[in-house]
Amino acid sequence: MRGKNEKTEPTDPARRLGLLWGDRTHSARRGKHELNLAKIVAAGMALADESGVAALSMRKVAERLGVGTMSLYTYVPGKDDLIEVMVDTVYAEIAEAGLADNTAGAGAGAGAGAGAGAGAGAGAGAGAGAGAGAGAGAGAGAGAGAGAADGVEPGWRRRLGAVARDSFQAHVAHAWLLRLPTGRAVLGPGAAAKYERELAAIDGSGLSDVEMDEVVALIGGHVVSSAGRVVEAAESLRDSGMTEEQWWRAHAPLLAAFADRERFPTAARVGAAAGRDHGAAYAPDGGFAFGLARILDGVALLIDARGAGD
Repeated sequence: MRGKNEKTEPTDPARRLGLLWGDRTHSARRGKHELNLAKIVAAGMALADESGVAALSMRKVAERLGVGTMSLYTYVPGKDDLIEVMVDTVYAEIAEAGLADNTAGAGAGAGAGAGAGAGAGAGAGAGAGAGAGAGAGAGAGAGAGAGAADGVEPGWRRRLGAVARDSFQAHVAHAWLLRLPTGRAVLGPGAAAKYERELAAIDGSGLSDVEMDEVVALIGGHVVSSAGRVVEAAESLRDSGMTEEQWWRAHAPLLAAFADRERFPTAARVGAAAGRDHGAAYAPDGGFAFGLARILDGVALLIDARGAGD
């Protein structure tokens, strides 16, 4: 798995699946260092969090672990395979984040299951973490609105909102995920556990299996798009030294002077109101919360049309 504009080499499916589903904690000593796939994945994630996936190489991973580069190939065939397991590890983290939620009265299906490679995730590095906090409270109110009776939030809506927010935060914290091609699904245990959590959130709602899958895909697309905007805002801050609020304060008066309010009356009025509310031209984390709430409103209408729903 490479950058979006890079070609990928053919991969043996059996070998890739064996790597994803195998024991990642089996260790062997390499000189002074004990090595296993989980440690290699953790080192790769830390490097990608800090410098981006384009800067990731087997040599740099080996240097971080204090071992020779060739010793890594005992555990992982190459960079593409390593990235695949890294992605699956993040998905496992998203699945595991819902264990407490599922235990505390979810009642709509099994828990997410154990994600292989638990504990292999590295902490988000500098730069990637610049926008990570933006999603911490984003969507806190996304459960309100359609589908709630007497102010009580339906279980499916609470669970879907929770997994969406966990996924959003993971994509912001591990921004390199957003730089990878998305044409083919990762088929590891972490991905399966994440999908199980997402489906369990809405199981029993009255939707068909295909509709459940479509809802999960719709929310996943919104998560990735919104996380991308947060990461881009963090990168703009890093590159320009200006926050979104500072940029807007510098440009808004100039825009007001140049823009013809008679020609663009609605844009001028709405843009000014949004700028005052956001303190910026656009609030990426707020956009995630608003969009998630509207998606859940639509799902609520679909469930109501089916005449069921937990």
